[in-house]
Amino acid sequence: MPLAPQAVAVLRELCALPGSDASPFLFPSPSREGYMSNNTMLYALYRIGYHGRATVHGFRSTVSTALNDWDFAQT
Repeated sequence: MPLAPQAVAVLRELCALPGSDASPFLFPSPSREGYMSNNTMLYALYRIGYHGRATVHGFRSTVSTALNDWDFAQT
């Protein structure tokens, strides 16, 4: 499924920010690899108190369900 126009607009705004041309990655990191770890979002959930109670995929699924229930349309 292609990205919604709203998501594309946000990504274009991110690309226009100062310093965004310093890395080819959307979520750069000062790590050796140069990009955000696939565990970064999970650890963020742990730090805000959701350890063992929620997952990143669970949040994505919940938002998707809510937007579909509200008849959110990709326009």
